[in-house]
Amino acid sequence: MDKPERPKLKRLAGGRALPEQAVDIPSAPCFVARAATQSRAGDRRQSKIGGLPYFPDGEAWPACKGCGAPLTFLAQFKSADAPGMIAAPARMLVMFYCFACAPFWDVEGRGFWAMLTPFEPFAPLLPEKKMPIDPHTPPELALRFAKTKDHPAPTEWPASGGLSDWERNELAARRPNVAKTKLGGFPSWCQSPDAPRCRECGQAMRFIGQLVSDIGLGLHFPDGGRLYLFECLAPHDGEVPLSIVMQTE
Repeated sequence: MDKPERPKLKRLAGGRALPEQAVDIPSAPCFVARAATQSRAGDRRQSKIGGLPYFPDGEAWPACKGCGAPLTFLAQFKSADAPGMIAAPARMLVMFYCFACAPFWDVEGRGFWAMLTPFEPFAPLLPEKKMPIDPHTPPELALRFAKTKDHPAPTEWPASGGLSDWERNELAARRPNVAKTKLGGFPSWCQSPDAPRCRECGQAMRFIGQLVSDIGLGLHFPDGGRLYLFECLAPHDGEVPLSIVMQTE
């Protein structure tokens, strides 16, 4: 008599094994931001933290809709540096934030502004003399990106067959969520998942990336916060709707 076929098992550290279907955790590529080995000081057409932004000449500097103060330039990311992570090609994603209001949400567009502007190597940019002096602007740091595989945090895993805490911890170590400044992948929530819906059409939004408080990158948000950015992929007239969520540890 033939013996019954046993389910396939995956071994974990410590000698324990789990059914194959219990470890079906999704993955996606992401690009982790790191300090560039060769910095181009003052280059406004590179991906970077702080300094002077890629900001088209003729545009008005964004102001906080809550307190009216000029917003702080945080970071910018060139879509070509992280292929496929920003839906629109040949774009520069430029991000601003109000440290005075420190909003957790931008439901009313208060205290946050971002733009996906076409990237043109020789486009005229806003002169420095027309920019506000802002003590909150991070020091300039040119960025490079390292591609890796990302996984959702355990709070967003699909049904996992009643895994024990020990088993979940082991799986989390083998399928890590990259809790760093990155483009693409999955959010590294400090608290419960809080993905927004588009304030214009109500559709679920796509995660673009996150900024994480990191001494090495010169980023610091109150209480070690993290800023998460989302875009709407539904058709819209004009600019792509963007939304922010911030959480603190």
